[in-house]
Amino acid sequence: MSFIVRFSINEADCDAVLGAFAPNFLNSSIFRGTDNIWHYQAFCQTKPAPSLIESLYMLAMLANGRISEQGDIAEKFIYHIEALPPKDWLAENIKNMQPMKLSNFYIIPGGGQINAADYRKNFTVKIAGSLAFGTGNHATTQLCLRILTQLSVRHAPHYNRHKKPIRHILDMGTGTGILAMAAAKLFKNAHIDAIDIAPEAVAITSENIAVNHLLPQQFHIRQHHRPDIFPEQKYQLVIANILAEPLSQMRLSFAKIIDANGFLILSGLLDMQVNFLHHAMQHHFILRQKYQQGDWMALLYQRKSS
Repeated sequence: MSFIVRFSINEADCDAVLGAFAPNFLNSSIFRGTDNIWHYQAFCQTKPAPSLIESLYMLAMLANGRISEQGDIAEKFIYHIEALPPKDWLAENIKNMQPMKLSNFYIIPGGGQINAADYRKNFTVKIAGSLAFGTGNHATTQLCLRILTQLSVRHAPHYNRHKKPIRHILDMGTGTGILAMAAAKLFKNAHIDAIDIAPEAVAITSENIAVNHLLPQQFHIRQHHRPDIFPEQKYQLVIANILAEPLSQMRLSFAKIIDANGFLILSGLLDMQVNFLHHAMQHHFILRQKYQQGDWMALLYQRKSS
């Protein structure tokens, strides 16, 4: 049996809550509901202890100056833990999802089908059912696909020989491997390293690479929590669609592994988190462009040459 944890939060506390809960609740997200109120939810395989939820919430409120060190909560914290029937909910959702046209890609969840003419005109990425996150329907994934497509026109060797080609790519927090596979299709001669903290993500990314008939030797997939596990490797492009707080913590690692003038795509950000993250990144990187879809943002950085 699996469980879902839910509670409502103030918009100003989104980043602090994500940062506090992420290490213990890997499958978590924050979204704005139809009631215009922000909500946190997380899926877990075992029922979490109420004391854990309460202590993590207090840690987030303390970090945001909402409570004193003595732990006096300014407002009552109400949360819900619900048991879910024994079912692979992501697989069920994927089964009912329709193919999505994103940039010049078709993302095809589960057993979805598209017309033969669309196969010929567009890149396709098929996604198998899994407990790992990543079906392409989130705004941050869509923003990353858009940036990857634009970069490929300028920097893929088979498009433009006058620009510095992108030959080594890292997808940090690969999930189901959508962005890693998209990069492989756009940058045909590039090698892709894909890293995720969750073993389920590593397994499903490998499965999806096979489902899409991509060459396994083009990829190196690893379970880890840091982007610099191949310290000798220099990348011309790093993709990191995670959360604002871990992205900030990884800034020095990104600077160490990205070539001079190489690119860094950061996503998983709410628009109110951009200034915080940019303050952390600006010493080593130049912000080239901001992309927005609803409340979500993606940033394209370029590594400074010195």
